[in-house]
Amino acid sequence: MTALSLKELLREREEIHKDWHAFMAAYDLLRQRIIESNELQPPRAPLLHQWSGSSAVCGSLELSLHAIERTRDEYDRLIKLVESGELPNADPPPRPRLTLVGE
Repeated sequence: MTALSLKELLREREEIHKDWHAFMAAYDLLRQRIIESNELQPPRAPLLHQWSGSSAVCGSLELSLHAIERTRDEYDRLIKLVESGELPNADPPPRPRLTLVGE
């Protein structure tokens, strides 16, 4: 069985979390702009939501978000396996710390 570094798994999950938020912010911004564009008077020609580029970008962001969520779920699963001891942790054991003992 391959050993995995819990520290590296946690670090990568944090990066995936940042990616998800960035992609979600872009998706929300684009969807909001499409809604605003549809409400303009007089209406634009063609409407922003009818442009094939708008649909392609929204679809691409949705696919990316779904892939990021699947990857995040896989990292969560691996982290649980390492934390439970079902998979070995490749991190070196913590170094012993010397402390003073009072009398």
